Amino acid sequence: MKILFSVFVSVIICASLLRAQEFTTSPYITIPGNNSQIDVVTNSFFSYSGASYICWLNQDGNVYTVYLKQTSPDTSKTIAVYSDTNQIENPKIDFVNLYYPTRVRIVWQNYINNHWQILSREFVNDTLSNIVSMTDSLNDNITPALNYQILAWIQNGKLLIRYLDSTKTGIITLDSIGCSNPDLSKDWGTTITYEKGVTGSKEIYTAYYSNYPTPEWSFEKISGGGNNINPRYGPLSGYGSPAYQSYSNGVWKIISPLLPHDTSANINYNCENAVSFSYPVLTKRTGYYTPFFVVYDSDSLSQTNREIIFKTANWGGQYYDSTINLSNSAGDDYKPFISFYRTDTLYLAIFWTHNENGKQDIWMAKTIYNPDFGAVTDPSGSVNGFSLGQNYPNPFNPSTTISYSIPQRSYVTLKVYDMLGKEVSVLVNEEKNAGSYRIKFNGSTLSSGIYFYKLQAGNFTQTKKLILLK
Repeated sequence: MKILFSVFVSVIICASLLRAQEFTTSPYITIPGNNSQIDVVTNSFFSYSGASYICWLNQDGNVYTVYLKQTSPDTSKTIAVYSDTNQIENPKIDFVNLYYPTRVRIVWQNYINNHWQILSREFVNDTLSNIVSMTDSLNDNITPALNYQILAWIQNGKLLIRYLDSTKTGIITLDSIGCSNPDLSKDWGTTITYEKGVTGSKEIYTAYYSNYPTPEWSFEKISGGGNNINPRYGPLSGYGSPAYQSYSNGVWKIISPLLPHDTSANINYNCENAVSFSYPVLTKRTGYYTPFFVVYDSDSLSQTNREIIFKTANWGGQYYDSTINLSNSAGDDYKPFISFYRTDTLYLAIFWTHNENGKQDIWMAKTIYNPDFGAVTDPSGSVNGFSLGQNYPNPFNPSTTISYSIPQRSYVTLKVYDMLGKEVSVLVNEEKNAGSYRIKFNGSTLSSGIYFYKLQAGNFTQTKKLILLK
């Protein structure tokens, strides 16, 4: 299975911190007309200065408009990307370059002259580029998916992709039978997850591209049988680990490879539209815990309206979970997305569509987000063991971040080696106080390939692999 999952093992935080989180919920976008079909993109994982955006579809009478708004840092601007009286569906957004997120690309499907087309536009320095046709003459439920590297869509049951790198041209057919509803990991450019099969008995598949040992696409069924639909990636839930829905005992439940078990076992209500997230922070408490959460919509309260549910879980010596109703409203709340929101303070934010009295708006629930080890307020927080985290991103080009922790003052060396064991970089070579650290490694002078990084601190030694792809 060519799926990189180990990045999550390095993400460690106390379970009690997640259980104590409090969210503030409020309407966020309420412009005239119906506002729905959200997509988000964020680059805030390791920096308070990272940017996040939201795009959505507005329908006001017979006018369809794709809108764009920056959420981190939040601005008062709401940008109309494209308007038409012809039907528009499925706006998607991502950065044009993952490593230099200074501009974003928005795509959407437009119905004109009895067929669909996919259009695209970029936004940079408060300016919109010219509109570009990505593909035309489509007659299927094409449901496009986008990340910084690939555009994917469905045509007559075929999963098609187009590389957005100008050096790679043409349309590629990845799978030719029974495909539907693709999604792309936004943190990993060559992982696509999609449905395959006939209605009522679909399975979830992942297509994954690797240069090692030879350049090729690999395919794997990741669902376990039955009827499985709606795979969705969230921030830092990439590397072949989407959440999806599985139909069992008359209800939809949620499956996520990030959680110890499905999040809705032994229930008699529906849980749908799940998306997951992993905290990119390194903190140690009593025991080792890797926290994740999923957010989904459910009719669990009354089975007459839908609510947005936040559910946490933690890998470790024990299993903890908690459930929070984020929306708690009289209307229907559905299809949440996870991103960031920042004014003077950085927040983890959940966005979703709220439908009440025939009006659709976008709501937000936010909680303070603090990825710094030293800022955890619980007095029990302390580093109690040596650890070396998996670098992120991995693969990378040209820079990646490596995290490590030491429980006591130690002389620390952190070095990078090539496949032959030759030392290519010394990242740390000094005495360090107890604590958690992150350091950037820049591989711009190195060739693409597999490398190893080794931490030595006192009697502790650990080595992990990283992959440079140019």
